[in-house]
Amino acid sequence: MSKEDNIDKSKKTEKSLLEKKKEKLSQQTLKEWHDDPSNWKLGVFYYNKKDRRLFPPKRIKWTGWTVNFANPVSISAIIGLLILIFAIFRMFHRGGY
Repeated sequence: MSKEDNIDKSKKTEKSLLEKKKEKLSQQTLKEWHDDPSNWKLGVFYYNKKDRRLFPPKRIKWTGWTVNFANPVSISAIIGLLILIFAIFRMFHRGGY
């Protein structure tokens, strides 16, 4: 191996370590946001403009997922789901099938 190959390999390793560190930092940041009481309105509704996730875990994680009410896309997804459920219910309630 040449000296240049060793330098390239060490740069790749360094980049890999930085990426892992960013990922770990990101997980730590998400945990901090999740544990911050100011991000939970009335103790139930998750509202964090910095958090890009549509469906973060609920306050008690093993109970499932919740909506990030600060993210307009997640609110649109919930409204779309409710409209779909309502449409299916009406279709069967009217005797459509």
